[in-house]
Amino acid sequence: MGDGGWSTAALGGYKRMDGSAIDTGSDGYATALATLALQSGGVATTEPRLRNGLEWLRHHQSQTGQWVATSPNKQRDPATEPAKFMNDAATAYAVMSLTYRK
Repeated sequence: MGDGGWSTAALGGYKRMDGSAIDTGSDGYATALATLALQSGGVATTEPRLRNGLEWLRHHQSQTGQWVATSPNKQRDPATEPAKFMNDAATAYAVMSLTYRK
């Protein structure tokens, strides 16, 4: 995406079960997953897309310490456990990506 991040919607042909529109903006889950995969695959951190993705992660951690993501399955209340799971997964991948060492 133009802001350096990736969106979960761009990772696959998702259609939500409830028919709601999937978020298309960059999010913590997709950006962290993509940057971790690129690093694991041997892409140098100087490669522009990877560098921009890591910068996106560095600048989009919430005040609570997590990275935010939304469910590709359906629109969820952020207070519910399934919604929290997406943020937990995004946060776990973001930490792994930002601390990745070969």
